[in-house]
Amino acid sequence: MTGLVLDARQQAANGIYQILDPLTDDEFLSLKADIERNGVLVPVEYDEHGHILDGHHRVAICKMLGITEWPRFVRKGLSEEEKRSFARSINFNRRHLSTAQKQKVIEAQLKDDPSASNRAIAAKLGVDHKTVAGARTRLEVTGEIPQLQRTLGADGKERRKPIQTMFMPERVNLPEMKLVLKAVESREHIEKVASYLGALKSNEPPAEAVSAPAIIQPQRENLRAAVGTASATKEERGANLYETPPEAMFALMALEVFSATILEPACGRGAIARMLEQFNYEVVLADLLDYGTADKHGRRQAVQDFMTSQPPEIGSYDIVTNPPYGSSMNAFIAHALRAYRPRKMALLLNWNAYSGFADEDRNFVLDACPPARIYQFKRRLPMMHRDGWDGNIASSRMNTAWFVWEMQEDGTYGYQTIVRRVDWQDYMPVEKLLTNDGALLLEGGAE
Repeated sequence: MTGLVLDARQQAANGIYQILDPLTDDEFLSLKADIERNGVLVPVEYDEHGHILDGHHRVAICKMLGITEWPRFVRKGLSEEEKRSFARSINFNRRHLSTAQKQKVIEAQLKDDPSASNRAIAAKLGVDHKTVAGARTRLEVTGEIPQLQRTLGADGKERRKPIQTMFMPERVNLPEMKLVLKAVESREHIEKVASYLGALKSNEPPAEAVSAPAIIQPQRENLRAAVGTASATKEERGANLYETPPEAMFALMALEVFSATILEPACGRGAIARMLEQFNYEVVLADLLDYGTADKHGRRQAVQDFMTSQPPEIGSYDIVTNPPYGSSMNAFIAHALRAYRPRKMALLLNWNAYSGFADEDRNFVLDACPPARIYQFKRRLPMMHRDGWDGNIASSRMNTAWFVWEMQEDGTYGYQTIVRRVDWQDYMPVEKLLTNDGALLLEGGAE
């Protein structure tokens, strides 16, 4: 690119209301060629003081080409915030922005006007209000914007932020409510026991050919068997593959933004990778075992031991994965931070991973390189059964969280961790929460 073009690009980037990133080299040259052929077709917009609100690159190219006249439009009476908001909204959908660039624009709009509701900002920028909600949560967690109790809608009316808890009984009623829920949950089990005892009393065999211990054993043991881990032998567990549910990924995608290409070093059968690709990220796949998993381009996973692997270069990829939970988990995470040093890494872990002191690797990943943020699921994720499990389907007994490490400007992973409780249902697309008859599906299968 010539020095003249570079000067023009620099000039375009220096405008007071040049909110978005400058055009790429290819985009700039393409616009230049179009103006040479057709002239300026879209008017350049100014405020009453002569500052450009929209059209910085068009003006820079015209000056470079010696063009002195182009269509103009003046907008009067806008506040500073309204000028910046206008510049963002008019360029947001015109420019071919990456996911990260769009998130940057949304966050800038939230910082400019945090009191505006998610729907009001979404309407200005032409995005989904849930995308704005995710960006707001990130900024509130890091303290970059205040947590407001009221927001201003697109109609100018002030409203309280929506309450996320749909039902919360009075504290005095909690014990009774828990008893009722246990009774409902155990009804089928109780009926089987009653049937068996009735059959014994009448000297008739039970309706089902089941021994007394199998029927009367505590329900907790039935759940242990259904989980498919606690009661399984090491041989039965095999590779210990537990596919990540989409509910976890919808929440992560709303709460965090990653680099364009993400490494999934424990890809399994591709549960995380498919969701990342759905959100327009490129993926690099690897696993200790060959599952034959491929990305959307047909590139197959690498077969490698992550613990002995090395990156192409330090910080070459962000990392998102659900690592092995066995004895190697701490070493797995420590190797990622020591060898790969990702700009950002998100791991789905058991909440208990935040405790412990005897393992040096765990001390390293939590104390020397603490995660920047932890999103702890206050509602348990749907059950993650092990790969190949064909037994009963159980509810999850594990509390999980996304642990997110983020490298700081000084090259460290910072010195503090912000923990936030989140509900994965708040980030699910509505259609994912609907049953076949259109009812809203809530925790535990209730409607």
